Amino acid sequence: MITKASVRDISYLGAHLRPEDVNELLCQLPEGTTPQQAALLCADASTPDLAFVARLRDGTPAAAFGFAPTHNPALWAAWGFGTKNAWRTVPEITAYAWVKLFPYFMNKYLPRRLEARSLATHTKSHIWLTSTGFEEICNLPDFGRDGETFKLFAITRKQCWTCRENWIRRHTVSDKSTRLNYKVSPNVLQFSEAPAPASGPGAPV
Repeated sequence: MITKASVRDISYLGAHLRPEDVNELLCQLPEGTTPQQAALLCADASTPDLAFVARLRDGTPAAAFGFAPTHNPALWAAWGFGTKNAWRTVPEITAYAWVKLFPYFMNKYLPRRLEARSLATHTKSHIWLTSTGFEEICNLPDFGRDGETFKLFAITRKQCWTCRENWIRRHTVSDKSTRLNYKVSPNVLQFSEAPAPASGPGAPV
């Protein structure tokens, strides 16, 4: 289930972050910053409509992700973190991003480039980023507070639409957890919103 991020959810995730995310977040912030503060800073940097939480079947938050603006209106930054159960939500996050989030983001904010920075040792994240269409651009030596090397990944607006079309061609999904059903035809993607409660865990995002 994908929902909009709340302070409560982000605080929970900050208190239960997997070690690799703790390392990645804290080395980019002043000494003494707590994981909860780091998680909240990520979410606060996003516009309210571009910060999300992925939940397990029982409703427990497992991961958070979103996009944040920069001083350059054409450039946005992607972020994400989670608990030890975060990878269980990756298929749903990927489907949600390509089917629903990216079209909304691209059409409303008109970005030309989306970037993500990841600790060089966070290899699982690198594999997922490149599998979704992000290109590894370069190493960023001494990017962390104590000299940690990061990797820069990016996807352009044109690449994003191309990757989305390719993903849609390979998948036909009925995703009840996000209340989104879609069918794929050779040239047309048809959307239909299934009935959902007005509030509570099943409310539409």
